[in-house]
Amino acid sequence: MLSFRPVSGSVSSNADRRKIVYDRFVIERNLAPSIGSKILLENYQSTPSLEFMTLTVVIPTYDRNAILRKHLALLMPQLTPQCKLLIIDNCSPTPVIETIGDLLDSYPAVNARVERNRVNVGAGANMLRCIERCETEWVWVLSDDDLPKPDAIETILMNTVKSPECVFFNYSTVFKVRTDSFTTAGLDEFVERLDEFGNLVFISTGVFRATAVLASLKYGYIYCYSWAPFVAMLLHTLGEQGKVCFSAEHIVEYHAADEKRWSYINWGLGMGVLLDAPMKPKTRRRLAESILQSVTFLDFSLLIELSAAMNANRMERREAQFVYDQVCGRLYYFERSVVRRARILAFRLLLWCPRLSYKLCIGGLRFIRRRKGKSEDVAGIWAPDRLSGV
Repeated sequence: MLSFRPVSGSVSSNADRRKIVYDRFVIERNLAPSIGSKILLENYQSTPSLEFMTLTVVIPTYDRNAILRKHLALLMPQLTPQCKLLIIDNCSPTPVIETIGDLLDSYPAVNARVERNRVNVGAGANMLRCIERCETEWVWVLSDDDLPKPDAIETILMNTVKSPECVFFNYSTVFKVRTDSFTTAGLDEFVERLDEFGNLVFISTGVFRATAVLASLKYGYIYCYSWAPFVAMLLHTLGEQGKVCFSAEHIVEYHAADEKRWSYINWGLGMGVLLDAPMKPKTRRRLAESILQSVTFLDFSLLIELSAAMNANRMERREAQFVYDQVCGRLYYFERSVVRRARILAFRLLLWCPRLSYKLCIGGLRFIRRRKGKSEDVAGIWAPDRLSGV
């Protein structure tokens, strides 16, 4: 019979610990089908829990109990004994433990716990708590509505062993499909080679080395309004040498939400705050370009949302113009072309006639979609009730 004994004596370094964990991980993956995963789990339980655990999977959640349970059922079988599972309930109306408690109990060998916030602290702050509560070297913050790939944990563990010097891993998605992986060193190169900003802010595609980023956690809270506080934390962490791996592998599947969608108003106001992070002028300009490239027609989208908000009596004209000026003033600061400036001014003037501007914009969208053979039913998705935070 095969047996797995805890390693006796001291382990000389984190690299040695990672190698031991990796060896055990490979043994489990290769032999579990033949000798039974129960034997492996029973022997693993004799290993000190924190000393050899390397990855914490943290799921921030709010009021998505059914979806969370469905996705947990796919994640739990992947968790190896070097993984911890932490679920942070952001004060959901129905505590998530009532929905998933029996599922967690069905995997007694998995080190899992659920924490519940006393109040709803907001999505950004809850994501930061995921990193703050991490006790292992690596942390994967997995959104409750994102579907983990069947080999997600295996992919993450193998990459952290192959590239333990990295501060952050960014994996491919439908937003950015990479054919090859590459690594950057330092903040300037990271921003220069950032191939898709939208993929960066998709939290479930990233794995952090918690031991490296925890010192910059305070900047995440300072920049919490940005809607991407973990990006602000990373920008403050990289410095001149911090390494980031842009991986061609996938760890999650993206599915468009059937419920509310994010507001371009909030997105534009928040993302501009990231430009306040300390960096060289050239790097700041490049970051602004990357943000705008992820939403090609941001000014047009703002015009539609602001017009819809005014038509629904949720916003006055001066407030709408103020918001529009704030977003464009920050994110389009480096775009000085006459065409861009004229377009920004023309859209601002259209805010004087919100009903006309909304009608023109929706008509234009329908025409474009008709030419592409897509559905012309676009008015509903721009209604204020479909937007988060408006």
